[in-house]
Amino acid sequence: MQNYPIEVCTPDRSNSDDSEPKVLKNLKEALSTQYSEAALTIVEQTINGSLKSSSNQDNRVEAIYAMLLDLAPKDPAESMLAAQMITVHFQAVDLMRQATFCSLPESRQLYLNLATKLMGTYTRQMDALRKSRLKGRQEIRVEHVNINGGHNILGSLTNNGG
Repeated sequence: MQNYPIEVCTPDRSNSDDSEPKVLKNLKEALSTQYSEAALTIVEQTINGSLKSSSNQDNRVEAIYAMLLDLAPKDPAESMLAAQMITVHFQAVDLMRQATFCSLPESRQLYLNLATKLMGTYTRQMDALRKSRLKGRQEIRVEHVNINGGHNILGSLTNNGG
């Protein structure tokens, strides 16, 4: 497997007041980190953990970057979680793809079991991301309400001292 190192290209400082490439500033902002090294490492690890030898790697690199942006991490911890989620997603899908080419039932089952474990990991990562974004707030969603006679009230009640 080929590694895709991310290189910071430094502009000519003699002609510019800006010491950091715009693409790197955008990446740091998108990943909610103030450190170039952190942003580059997150992207590099996601790419290297998600790529497999194939002729379509450039498209996958672009997809990985788009996924990181779509997940819109709010802090560095969410950025790392987003990178893990993308890697787990690609690995699970790849294992399912490999299972389709297995002629031995035992091999197919092994690939599918591993993919299932990774999909469970992904679900737990989604829950962790959701909890991180709620920041301790509870979310209560009412799916179905039955009203059977009597005096049922929907909404908030206040007592005005009466």
